[in-house]
Amino acid sequence: MIGIFQRQKREYNELILKGLVFSPKITKQIAEYIYFNRKQKPKLKLHPRRAKEPDENEVKQIGAIISREGSRLEELKDKNYIFQEGNLYKLTMKGKAVALTLVDSVFDVMPYIIEEHRNDIPEALRLVEVNPFLKKLLGQETLREILHIVSTPEFYQRVKDVTNHLITIGVDIDNMADLEFQNILASELFSAFIKQRSLKGTRFNKLKDVLLDDLNRYEKELKS
Repeated sequence: MIGIFQRQKREYNELILKGLVFSPKITKQIAEYIYFNRKQKPKLKLHPRRAKEPDENEVKQIGAIISREGSRLEELKDKNYIFQEGNLYKLTMKGKAVALTLVDSVFDVMPYIIEEHRNDIPEALRLVEVNPFLKKLLGQETLREILHIVSTPEFYQRVKDVTNHLITIGVDIDNMADLEFQNILASELFSAFIKQRSLKGTRFNKLKDVLLDDLNRYEKELKS
């Protein structure tokens, strides 16, 4: 089990990651999500109109618990599961992958992931356009194919499966930088992609050797 999910901190850390899969949130919104989804359910208001309204005092208490020095939000930031933009907390790729292992089905969160992914597409296309190396290596057509692949439920199910496997074999995800996790994840995902289709005659062939070298290196590191 990952360190952030051990003992008393497990429930709040799980709920923070799960809540952020659906959208970036400020501290109060995270506290409200925890309030409504924790195991010990809050007492519902007697008036039907207010049955779904949170107890503001309890929400404030939860907010104070998760945001105080050395507590939940700070730990998740320090371990590269989440990051902050202004007042909003967002998932890193590592955080998103681990959060997917907490949901029953990737289909439950796909509408939210796709919306976020749609916002990233123009930026990715611009990055290739202004970078001569990437433009030569990938090109618009190949990049669009990649972007299509990474916007499918099958892709995120694979992300979930790979992450569960890493957790099962005891990889220390807690102390792994987000970029390092992304490299391992990409190697695993692309290795499966390479096995599933012929790359001969495609631009992906240029990436094949590099990706396979990375995969072999990371597999050796995981076993050591």
